[in-house]
Amino acid sequence: MKKSLLLLAIATLLSLSSFAQWSIGGSVGVAYNHPFLHHIKYDYYHYTGCFGPTIDFATDYQCNDRWSITGGLSFQQKGYRLYTKSYYSTTRCNDLYLSSRIMVDYSFAKRNNGEFFVDAGAFGAYWCDSYRSYRVFSGFHRYKVVEFFDNYDFKNSIGNRWEFGLIGGLGYKWHLGTKWTCFAVARYEFALTKQYKEFEALDFLSRNNAIVMQFGLLGKLKN
Repeated sequence: MKKSLLLLAIATLLSLSSFAQWSIGGSVGVAYNHPFLHHIKYDYYHYTGCFGPTIDFATDYQCNDRWSITGGLSFQQKGYRLYTKSYYSTTRCNDLYLSSRIMVDYSFAKRNNGEFFVDAGAFGAYWCDSYRSYRVFSGFHRYKVVEFFDNYDFKNSIGNRWEFGLIGGLGYKWHLGTKWTCFAVARYEFALTKQYKEFEALDFLSRNNAIVMQFGLLGKLKN
């Protein structure tokens, strides 16, 4: 019995290794971030999401003709706009994150040189930098707009530098011969951690939720 199980395990590993292929590549795209808010006072604040660019380095380990394990490292801008009614001001926040992910990929509906795929996994991100722009109606001249810019001070802030969450998506692959694969994918990132630490006076503890659309290219390290 033990020998049979051992032989079965060896045969399974050999079958996986015969299909296994490493691919590396990259992609570019755009992310739309819409923060999920807690206990927001809508009478005073109004939030809207913002678009931002994303650049991604990707790896793919193909286990067989259906399943693969993928990973990636990306620079992503997650932003939002805050309109404060009481002060007649608008703040645009451009937050830059360095993000890493690990996902499981399943391919289906194969036709000729193309196939659909779904993937799901988890991600972790580090809040690298933040650039703020402000538009404020000045003093007694309500229709005169004053603009100024500032970098977010992480040393004296309640910002949470680390972000963790879940990610999933749907995409399509085009196989260009035996070496290259072109792909387009739309993913949803749901953060499990808050962007700001708990603070009694802060009434908008938010989580970043982003829709990410990417187009990229993967190449096999060996055929």
